[in-house]
Amino acid sequence: MECHVRIDGRYGPLIPPGHAGLLMAFELIEALRYRHYLKPGGKLVANRLVMVPTSVYMQKLEVPTEEKILSQLADLTPCILAADEKAVEAGSLLTQNMVLVGAASPFLPLKPESLEEAIRRSVPKKTIEMNLRAFRLGREAAGGCR
Repeated sequence: MECHVRIDGRYGPLIPPGHAGLLMAFELIEALRYRHYLKPGGKLVANRLVMVPTSVYMQKLEVPTEEKILSQLADLTPCILAADEKAVEAGSLLTQNMVLVGAASPFLPLKPESLEEAIRRSVPKKTIEMNLRAFRLGREAAGGCR
């Protein structure tokens, strides 16, 4: 599944390949699959997880290792973190998206406070603190990514 979000004021539902300033991926094969969307100098933020598609198992194809995938992404100087582990630390595996948003936040033209307010307005009330914790853990985990 993919989602395109424009913040630059241009119109249109899709970002053309080679024009995205930021790519966020829940797992490494997804990052590899969609890397062509990044423009030169664009930033990749991804979870360190490798989820092998069913089709790979069904066709008995070689399962790519984390190391092999990371070597294929190395030219992007990616920001790779254990978003799934940070999400569990925040209180729920379901907050991986907020961990990734937190890790990507230094590369967005939005203030962290604005993103936190958006989180408060967007998630169920009982999960606000957990989602904010996930966002902050993502920012902290990506501190070395610049």
